[in-house]
Amino acid sequence: MINLKNKNLEISLHLLIWLVLFFLPAAFTIGSETDWSAIFRHFWLQLFFLAIIFYLNYFIIVKWLFENKKLWFFASNFLLLILLIFVKSQIFELLEPDRPKMLGKRPPDGMRYFFDFLIYLIPVAFSIAINASKKMQKAEEMKIEADNMKLQSELQHLKYQLQPHFFFNALNNIYSLIDFDSEKAKQSVNSLSKLMRHLLYKTDVDKISLSEEIDFLSKYIDLMSIAS
Repeated sequence: MINLKNKNLEISLHLLIWLVLFFLPAAFTIGSETDWSAIFRHFWLQLFFLAIIFYLNYFIIVKWLFENKKLWFFASNFLLLILLIFVKSQIFELLEPDRPKMLGKRPPDGMRYFFDFLIYLIPVAFSIAINASKKMQKAEEMKIEADNMKLQSELQHLKYQLQPHFFFNALNNIYSLIDFDSEKAKQSVNSLSKLMRHLLYKTDVDKISLSEEIDFLSKYIDLMSIAS
């Protein structure tokens, strides 16, 4: 249930971030004439490519980095970025066939491709950071779980050691009680049987009632007081 809640929270957070980024240009153009065509070409199209890079890395490519398949990671990202830069340039050629191509009116193609490459590295870096954080968190959770299991194992081992010791001590005390107070010895045998039943069937239960705990302690104290 907790994992499902975390998953839903993660999905909601992703949707919220992309929605904010999607509507960001509209927020900056409130009160003025909006060129939606330019926003599509220069912002939404770029945002779409950034999302592709991020989620391909987030779900697939970054895992190779953590699995010591670094060559696959770098080669895949390099080819992916080059492919998207090429696709973007072709889309721009289709959308703006009459763009001026003189050097003085726009940056050289090589410079634009270089800046696109740098921009496309941003979602790669984010996906690495997020996956690394999740990996560290999972490792910490596994360590805590392992420590808890170790503690439970130690407590269980201690319980198995204490039960026979306690049982034989109680029997010896009851045996010594029979000669001079048989009625109390009978009560002690009854208390011992209830204590052993509690130790056998109740100690592995996550929760027991307070009254049962009090009753157990009371009977334990009674048995221990026999020897005094």
